[in-house]
Amino acid sequence: MKVVVLAIALLCLVASVASKPDRLVCYLGSWATYRPGNGKFEVEDLDPFLCTHAIYAFIGLEPSVTGEIKVLDPWNDLPDGGGKDGFRRFNDMKKINPKLKTMVSIGGWNEKEEHFSQVFNDSAKRAVFVKSVMNFLAKHRFDGLDINWQYPRNWNNVNDTGNFIKILSELKPEFNNYGYILSASVHAAEQTFMTKYDIPQMSLYLDFFNVMSYDFHSALEKRIDLHTPLYNGGYDDFNVNASMQAWIRYGAPPQKLNMGIAFYGRSFYKQSVDCNTPIYCNATAPGAPGSLTAEPGLLGYHEICLREPTSTKVFDDVRKVPYMYWSNQWVGYDDLNSAKLKVDYIKDFNLGGAMVWSIDYDDFRGHCGNGKSPMLTLLNKELFV
Repeated sequence: MKVVVLAIALLCLVASVASKPDRLVCYLGSWATYRPGNGKFEVEDLDPFLCTHAIYAFIGLEPSVTGEIKVLDPWNDLPDGGGKDGFRRFNDMKKINPKLKTMVSIGGWNEKEEHFSQVFNDSAKRAVFVKSVMNFLAKHRFDGLDINWQYPRNWNNVNDTGNFIKILSELKPEFNNYGYILSASVHAAEQTFMTKYDIPQMSLYLDFFNVMSYDFHSALEKRIDLHTPLYNGGYDDFNVNASMQAWIRYGAPPQKLNMGIAFYGRSFYKQSVDCNTPIYCNATAPGAPGSLTAEPGLLGYHEICLREPTSTKVFDDVRKVPYMYWSNQWVGYDDLNSAKLKVDYIKDFNLGGAMVWSIDYDDFRGHCGNGKSPMLTLLNKELFV
């Protein structure tokens, strides 16, 4: 009897160890090299010991839709003509930390979704794509590919769901021959992803899913609101918890799920200076662009944290994320406290890890007094203890 009890205890211990998160997947928006002043992020600003996987965003598909990979920014990505050789420099981070895995992401919000649809719907073009991917990874020394198709069936092609599985099933055997990693960046809201993905089949081929569990609310909306709430605020199901539980319910293994954490906030112009409560206060437009990121409706954490001492900050105890306001501006975001709560959630539900969009929004120069890259540092520390 004692032997049986001991065996069960050992099995439980092994299961407990196996279920610990083992991934911190870090996206780099390569265009951050063009930001001004303290917002300029170069490949060498990445601390290769803080991430388990680093993903270079983005590459694309040829406009002719042949199925071949296209380099979107040759001057930044390649050495040709005196270019900045970003691919090489990015992969050289493995010389500093040999345990780091580097990947490249194809797609993103600027890549036309119909290109994916057309290529993956054609067996000959899929074959060209697979060959092009294999050549690209070998040439530039990447360890894998992330497919960021936003999104299957948006182009009204009902075959996209099945064709996504076809390309994954054709890539995976080739990847296995070389130990390459295959992942996909996927939609977070159940109402959307349930119509786009065959999740059990995707789970057979993908090493992990990067769930984009942010932007649940847009700066284009007419009410100020939080874009990355952990829990339900009582009026909709657009929150991280609902998303992750739905992914599990639809068949994704928890250990293959990386929870997305945003290093940026969504901001608004308030209609009334005195109205600051999310959901209940009207907005007139996306918030004023920051001096470093220069995008209306978006502020990087490195811009937000500098404002905290002179603004009013509130922590939403129901949805477990902060927001901040000053004058006619309002921003909802994640901070060190809410990021810690999300790590706790990852551990509680035995998820595989966290995914960050994106490290170039962190306070990577440490101007806010919490050291360099405080958000990423906290995630690394808390995930793996």
